[in-house]
Amino acid sequence: MTKKKSTGSDLTIGFIGLGRMGSPMAQRIKNAGHQLVLCDINPAVANEFRDDCFVNSARAVADACEIIFSCLPTIDAFNETVLGKSGITEGKRIKTYVHLGTTGVKHICEIADHLASFGIDTVDAPISGGVIGAINGTLASMVSGSPIALIQVKPLIECYSKIIVEFGDKVGAAQAVKLINNTLSNTNLLAAIEGIEMGVKAGIDPDQLVKVVMMGTGGSRALETMVIEHVMTKKFAWGGPLQIIKKDLEAWQLMANELKVECALNRAASDIFLAGIDDLGVHEDITAIAKYIQKKEKEFSLFAT
Repeated sequence: MTKKKSTGSDLTIGFIGLGRMGSPMAQRIKNAGHQLVLCDINPAVANEFRDDCFVNSARAVADACEIIFSCLPTIDAFNETVLGKSGITEGKRIKTYVHLGTTGVKHICEIADHLASFGIDTVDAPISGGVIGAINGTLASMVSGSPIALIQVKPLIECYSKIIVEFGDKVGAAQAVKLINNTLSNTNLLAAIEGIEMGVKAGIDPDQLVKVVMMGTGGSRALETMVIEHVMTKKFAWGGPLQIIKKDLEAWQLMANELKVECALNRAASDIFLAGIDDLGVHEDITAIAKYIQKKEKEFSLFAT
């Protein structure tokens, strides 16, 4: 039996996971006039939310809030939050759970089934747009799940989103869309790095090259926001650690295998990325994959550090 839901502005919102993405998203929900109950393993983040209530467990958040968002870096962290002994199902008030992470179709379905047995609705709501998008409130949100729950949480999702696209009442649909989006982005990033690398070795000025490519048919968001701003400048600080990318790639490959689709180009790019992550480690920024590409070329290039 589904618990009765409250409506109106009297709800206190729970938010678990206040990292580089979660913190600005929670801040935007707060700035819209909502009270927050927060939880994160790093107590230092409390300094950013001095007027809000911090608690030390997911269960404590669920004791205080009917709606809880979670934005966490790993599947293990999500499992601990949702399924753990001090997880949200042990709380007394929770009625709706909003899953912001990219953890794959199978994982979110398992979570939703578990929560449903406690009368808790799940909204599958992964995000795209990076840290800058979270700060500026311009993220793209993909959502699927209970229509009633979605009506309730959509005004909250709008606090940090420029666009919200709904994919029906089937939990997992939004995860599938997000995995496809991420894989296309990763493939575009590798293609842009390889293209500019080739131009440098041909003696072409890279600034002139990207200028014409961006005005032509070879331009892409990956080239514009990652390669130009973070690879060519050697900042390597776009904001997405390879740890997250590894999780997403493995979830995409699992989905591709289950659907029995070849996706030869994206599989090849995924394999290169995973090999690069093994070589570079999981803590480097996503744009640092350029270092691996350069290492494979075994010659000095624009991307050498």
